[in-house]
Order: sequence, then structure tokens, then C-alpha cells
Amino acid sequence: MYRDLVAKRWTYPHGRPGRPAITKGATAVVPLLAQENPQWGYRRIHGELATMGVIIAPSSVWAILKRHGIDPSPRRLGPTWTEFLATQAKGLLACDFFHVDTILLRRLSVLVFIHHDTRLVRIAGVTAKPVADWVTQQARNLSMDLADHADPVKFLIRDRDTKYTASFDAVFAADAVTVIRTPVPLLGPTPSANASSAPSGASASTGRSSSGAATSMPCSPSTSSTTTRTGPTAPWTRVSPQRSTRLQR
Repeated sequence: MYRDLVAKRWTYPHGRPGRPAITKGATAVVPLLAQENPQWGYRRIHGELATMGVIIAPSSVWAILKRHGIDPSPRRLGPTWTEFLATQAKGLLACDFFHVDTILLRRLSVLVFIHHDTRLVRIAGVTAKPVADWVTQQARNLSMDLADHADPVKFLIRDRDTKYTASFDAVFAADAVTVIRTPVPLLGPTPSANASSAPSGASASTGRSSSGAATSMPCSPSTSSTTTRTGPTAPWTRVSPQRSTRLQR
């Protein structure tokens, strides 16, 4: 009898364990705010709810948006990177360096430009010392060649290599070509056409994928004496997706 009295005296009501449940009103207002404000992300919506007196965690706002099929990212308008590449392919070029080794184990750098729509690859030049002035001169040579093309180039994708200086960008800006630099936080190497290390998969610059291994370009000692010339060293050539020299991510 005494034991029962003590148990009743010191027994407290136990609530539901864990985080309190989100009210139905808060669950309904989250997707409503996201639809009325497409630019808002889940953190902005979380802040607006706090001003309204609705206190829930940012992760809960993220979960509610995902449950309603809404992207929690702030950017919901405008084309994606894949859509941009598809719509602008005719006027889109990408450039990068890769290297080849001669029979005498001399390393040469090759500057290439790839046209996204036709998959035409242009070897702009080969040199043992790809300094900034040399790279800018190759841009001038390419600009003169593109002037004869019917379809104008509108965009050029390049990485953030220091060899691409302001003078390099100015050459294309004079032709009304917008230079787009790749994002800083890249996973792995920058977009490169290095045939010896290019993995299979989608390319960050071309937006295309290739299951075949890229083939390296042969180079002999006699080539090194003529590869440092200023000006284009090869015409545009069509490369099939199975044997293309791709830009890797």
C-alpha cells in the first residue's frame, strides 16, 4: 500500500520522445512560400518562418520541400548547365591544354579548341613553353579563322589556368565572344584534354560522354623543331564520339 502511494507521488507524465511534431499549418506554409518566391532557398524560408513565430529547424524545412517535390536550392529559375550546353552548342567552344612526350622524352604542351555542336577539334599550337604571350597569339590566329565561319561563336569555356591572361580574353571579347570560366570548386582535375589520363564518363566542358578511351597523339623528335611556330598547325578535323579527344572534368 505504501509502495503504491510513493509510486503515484513521484510519477511524472511522459511526453512523446524526440523532437516535437511540426504542426500542419507550418507544413502547409513552407511549400506555399517556396512557390510564391521561387528564388528563396530553404534557409531563407526558415528565416521568414522565424519572423512569423514559427520555429522549426532548417533541416525540417529542407525535408518538407523535398517531400513536396520542390528543390531546396535557392536557384530554381534559369537553365541548368546541361540545358545551357544543349541550347548554345552551335556557338560554343571549349579550350584546354594536354601534353605529349616525344621519343626523346621531351614534354610538349598542346592547345586545343573543341566545337561542341560539330565535335570539331582544332590543334591551335604545340610548344615546349606555353607562356602567356604564346597562348594569346594562338587566340588571335583562331579569331582570324573563325571570322570565315558562317555560324558565329558566342561562348568560350576555359579553366582558370594562369596562362589564360586578360589579353587572351580580350581577343575573344573583341569578337563579341563571352569567355566563361569553369567554377572554382572542381572535383578532381580541371577540364583537360590530356589523352593519357582522361577517364570515361561525362565531360564538364563538352557535356557529352564517351565510353571509348582517348587516343594520344604521336610526336617525334623532328616535330619539336616546328611545333613552336606561331599560328595554327592543323585545320579543323571531325572526331567521332568513340575516338574523340575529350575535355575531362
